[in-house]
Amino acid sequence: MAFWGAANIRVAGSGLSDDKFLPFLAQLVGDLDKRSSSTSGRSGRSVSSSMQRERILDVADLAALPRGRAILTSSGMPAGLIELQHYSTKPYGEDVQDSQRYYEGQLKI
Repeated sequence: MAFWGAANIRVAGSGLSDDKFLPFLAQLVGDLDKRSSSTSGRSGRSVSSSMQRERILDVADLAALPRGRAILTSSGMPAGLIELQHYSTKPYGEDVQDSQRYYEGQLKI
């Protein structure tokens, strides 16, 4: 958690199940102010409205993030839901694979 707090850009992907981290992440994503209104009286002339705070993503939502989605947080910015793309789908995919083969060949275990 120390590295998480020190980072300026943080990404949390699918497959999370930590019972301490998920509530923290849900709180970090935050709440939404939702306006609700109701009418009363026979003629419907009395209207009242109120604001309610609602969690944007709860723990169950975060635990059920589909593969390829993640929550991105950055200093001074609201959290966002992003779609991840594998490097192999990009024009530089072969370069990454070549680099991986080269550097893995340099490892001496």
